[in-house]
Amino acid sequence: GIETYILNWTDDEEAMKVAARENAISLKEMKRLRDELSIILASLENESKRDESIKVAGYVHQSMVAGVLPDYLQEYNRGLKQALFYVLVGAKMPAALLEVGFISNPFEEKMLGNEIYRLNLANSIVSGILKYFSESPVKMLITQEESPDSRKNKTVPVKYSNIKK
Repeated sequence: GIETYILNWTDDEEAMKVAARENAISLKEMKRLRDELSIILASLENESKRDESIKVAGYVHQSMVAGVLPDYLQEYNRGLKQALFYVLVGAKMPAALLEVGFISNPFEEKMLGNEIYRLNLANSIVSGILKYFSESPVKMLITQEESPDSRKNKTVPVKYSNIKK
């Protein structure tokens, strides 16, 4: 199935089990980690990043579902979820984890082996990302100057309207 995760604490037992399995830790450890990380996730920076992560994850997820799941396969749409995945911790930008299929499922394993399916999936992901950027055509990008004497951050406007589809 297709499911999309953003970094956030959750009370959803199933999402916590998936995150615990993917993070290679026990569910008990996952719950302890959730409690510790909830303090971090309460900060304004993370709230802002989480809101943007929800937006981009939503666009990408909708695009993947529309692009690769015909009506009769909608049960494979496992939704947009929130969980504590290590791979999303510390991201300096909106971030999402995309589950695009499960090789433990024979049907999905066959689909993932199909080049056309993978291309449609990739195009759907790109389409969702482009939709996210089209909602906010100009973003601010933080860069670091190359000079060792002047390691100051500066803000540079970046226009995303020039991205080729």
